[in-house]
Amino acid sequence: MDWDIALKIVSSAIGAVGGASLLVVALSSWLGKVWANRILENDRQKYANQLETLKTTNENYINSLSLTHSAYLENSKAFIEKRITAIQVLWEEIIRLRDTRPSPIIWLDILMPSEYEHFKTNPKLQYAETAVDFESIAEAVKSDADLVRPFLDDRAYQIYWSYRALTGRLCHFIQRIYSAGATGESWREDDGVAQILATALTEDEVKKLNSEKWSTLVTFNYLEGLLTNYLRELGSGAKLGERTLTDSMKFYSAAAELKKEYEKNS
Repeated sequence: MDWDIALKIVSSAIGAVGGASLLVVALSSWLGKVWANRILENDRQKYANQLETLKTTNENYINSLSLTHSAYLENSKAFIEKRITAIQVLWEEIIRLRDTRPSPIIWLDILMPSEYEHFKTNPKLQYAETAVDFESIAEAVKSDADLVRPFLDDRAYQIYWSYRALTGRLCHFIQRIYSAGATGESWREDDGVAQILATALTEDEVKKLNSEKWSTLVTFNYLEGLLTNYLRELGSGAKLGERTLTDSMKFYSAAAELKKEYEKNS
């Protein structure tokens, strides 16, 4: 074989291989675009489905929050109405206690501690023994306020309980004078009275009561004033209103976050 023929064969082979290479490159490019478009379409569909699911989930959650919030507001309204009724019942009990407070208690303000023996020795005070017996105490401190306690808070009931318990304890204090005699101890020094007042008064208020030697009347009036001011605040719904407003803000904040998340993924 001469060199011219050999060169032509080699050239033809190289040309054939080169053409095939170009064909392979062209086919690869075409197939790449086809598969890329298919993958892109699949991803687009997948993300579209995920976005629609997220949208539906967010809308359902917002609707659920809205229904829950509406129910909460309705329940709060009903609770406030029950609380106002409870406050009225509680104050009626205070008035009843004030009006039926055994009269011998006032003598604890009239007599000095050293004169408490007069309950036994003064014929005009003999009626007090019957007025402060256990049956009389039980009648004086009976109450319907326990029926509405679930609609009151602890502070309101503490003050009321102290007012009622103080009535009973002062009766018991006088009763002990008849059974054991006077000790010269003031009613303010009685451990039972101190424990009762500690549930409603601060330490400073108790110190003031003792240093200024409050009378039983002043003490009862002070407790009434505490309860009046507290019930006024409680009845206005201020505390419950603050909590409702806080919960509402939490709801709208959560809804706004969901909306922001949806818009980000849109």
